[in-house]
Amino acid sequence: MVSARYEVMGVGPTLRGRNGGGDSYFTDGSVWIFRLVEQCNKRAGPPAILPSPAILQARNAIWNIVANLYRKVSSLTAR
Repeated sequence: MVSARYEVMGVGPTLRGRNGGGDSYFTDGSVWIFRLVEQCNKRAGPPAILPSPAILQARNAIWNIVANLYRKVSSLTAR
């Protein structure tokens, strides 16, 4: 079971990535870490969600704007 989750900065944003099958993707580059309970103890409540550092919160706000614009542009050029 998960006791807590938190976000850390990964390798950074990617707008025109390709996976192993050749499909395109984009990502903000963040990594979610899930901390597991010790010795398989059962939790009574939901896992703690630890707050992201201020720099990550700011980056996430900017990334959401960029991702939404990218989706709009991609849908227009796909027609």
